[in-house]
Amino acid sequence: MPIKMPSFIQGLVRLVKRGVPFYLLLSFSPVLYAQPVYTFARNADLFLKFAFPTPCVPVNLTVAFEERTRRFAPTNFDQIMFKNNVWGDVTETQAGYPIPEVGIESYWLSLLGRNGNYADLIPSQLLAETNTSGLIAICSNLMSEKWAFSSPAEKALFQRDVFQLYYVYVNCTNYTKTSLPGNALAGRDRTLASLRGLLDRLRLDARQYQRLANDFVENLNRGTRDHPFEEDNPFDPALNFLPLRRARDGAGWFEMRFDASQNRHFNHYGGRSFVRVFARVPGWSPERFYAYWDEVYDKFGDWVHLNSHVPALPAGSQFMLVRTFSVLMQDGTVTDSGIPEEILIRAFKTAGSAIDCQSSDFRGTYYYVYKLNRHLFLTEPASLGLVRYSDTAPTFYGFYQDVPDLNTSRDAGVATVRYNCISCHALVHYGSSTLFSLERPRLKEPGADPFSGMLLRAVPGKPSKYVWGQQNENLGLDQ
Repeated sequence: MPIKMPSFIQGLVRLVKRGVPFYLLLSFSPVLYAQPVYTFARNADLFLKFAFPTPCVPVNLTVAFEERTRRFAPTNFDQIMFKNNVWGDVTETQAGYPIPEVGIESYWLSLLGRNGNYADLIPSQLLAETNTSGLIAICSNLMSEKWAFSSPAEKALFQRDVFQLYYVYVNCTNYTKTSLPGNALAGRDRTLASLRGLLDRLRLDARQYQRLANDFVENLNRGTRDHPFEEDNPFDPALNFLPLRRARDGAGWFEMRFDASQNRHFNHYGGRSFVRVFARVPGWSPERFYAYWDEVYDKFGDWVHLNSHVPALPAGSQFMLVRTFSVLMQDGTVTDSGIPEEILIRAFKTAGSAIDCQSSDFRGTYYYVYKLNRHLFLTEPASLGLVRYSDTAPTFYGFYQDVPDLNTSRDAGVATVRYNCISCHALVHYGSSTLFSLERPRLKEPGADPFSGMLLRAVPGKPSKYVWGQQNENLGLDQ
């Protein structure tokens, strides 16, 4: 029997009891329970809600969060520096905060960090008997249903959700501070077996993958033509600047391909994501930009973001990080879907720092942050499913913005997109001195790319079966 989920009202009552301020419920209640996403099976949306619930965790509300609707108009750099630092101060500690469901990243993944006491939430919540038995029941119901996918995109996206949860269960015992009881470990193993069954059925064949890729290119062209995506940066935060088509086509954009660290983000995301970085420098050829990159790396190495003497880039220089989700193929490989789940753009209006009250850091840097929304991705393909996050949108610290990123952040603080970018990149410096990509060695031999993407190995003679990794059950990821 399908698990009956609590009603919307019951969910709100539960959150209030757990300490969520009522004004936050009013602000975020529309996303506490997401719109319908999957249509191929009755239990698909139930899996989504059960696997990735809207949580309420103890967090720190910062000055940046409290002041996100207030206008700040600095007249000098001292005011900017003061504000940038004060924004990180905590105004309220251990407040209740409901995490929106619009992001594709899992809440549970964020709890796999070793900081604070969050690791204790894993055995108490994720591996609780009610969670494991409930999830196994949903997986069983799904496996008994006839599936009718509306498109390869729906199949690939649901596979991504199952793969995400599988990865979380695989690693949840690696970070706990206390020993897990036998029943929790047994529940974990049963859950993994159920998720493996789903993943095996959700593999894409070559024909489905080709259609997935073709549909995305068609939707990208439609979105650029019909959707409000600007391909030339107007340096106006009210407009949605997204030059993805031009970057993919190499029209004025250069890809930043890294040397030995090409696998870095792939490993960081456990094989679930591929990351590419693109640069556009007005008036520069690719050869000139790559020579500049080599010169900066040779001179400053890992200290680019700490040095104010990095040679400046021309006005209008722009950098874009595109994170796309992987798909598991029938032949046992992992392939890049090419579909973005996150796009981060940093554009510098001027060559040097100047007071610019419209810009994200008030010094000339414009941030554009996009995240994949499941419902939008499947119902409005020309939108690419991408939702723009404004400078003042609430966000957590770190590389994961939708959840507390306890792997890379000092605490679970709620700030804003603006401050999150400033605190990591531009608290002191501007322009070229804020680009972490320049701190990585460039891949100089196009034919010697060490990145293979072979996360899963096919069983010899049985191309339809995977070899699941044994050590930490990490899918055989090469470190």
